[in-house]
Amino acid sequence: MKDLIVADKSNLITQLWKASPWIYSLLNSASSVSDAREKIFEYFNELERTYFNVFSDLPNRKLHIIDRNSAKESIRVFKNILRTENEVITKFSAGKILFGLATGVKEIIDDVQNGFLLEMIYLFHGISGKTGDFAFKQYTLNYTNGEEGLLTDSNLVLDQFSSAMKVGMLKFKLGNHPLRKLNKESVKQK
Repeated sequence: MKDLIVADKSNLITQLWKASPWIYSLLNSASSVSDAREKIFEYFNELERTYFNVFSDLPNRKLHIIDRNSAKESIRVFKNILRTENEVITKFSAGKILFGLATGVKEIIDDVQNGFLLEMIYLFHGISGKTGDFAFKQYTLNYTNGEEGLLTDSNLVLDQFSSAMKVGMLKFKLGNHPLRKLNKESVKQK
């Protein structure tokens, strides 16, 4: 993903549609921006249902719960970006830009900024559930050593996670810390 920052516009547009081919096909098959908006909203509603449907056979259900929650939030953000009310408020239509990119409108392709394309690429990755690795996902549990190996590995993960939490909590001052006492006294005087 880091190489996207220095990529040229045509490569970014290619990566945008690779990130979500479904959105590209919906935009490309639409007759207008409003038609594209409706199709995308229907697609997102269905996608959102499959992420949290326990009986779904689609691979989305097998995503980690954090990735599914991130996907749901990414869908919510993208829906807000596409809403006509927000386009009126911001005086900018992301739907029109994406529709123009999908249908090959030269003026839009020439005028679109790389930053917009990068934001959409990352948002599309989020919608697809490809949000990246999280702190606890870097540890893989060893299922090959049987139950004992799994317990040892899971205890190691928990130990590492708890030590990371402890380091994070040490950044906060306790209630009896001298600086907190000084701050409390200055607030009382006011």
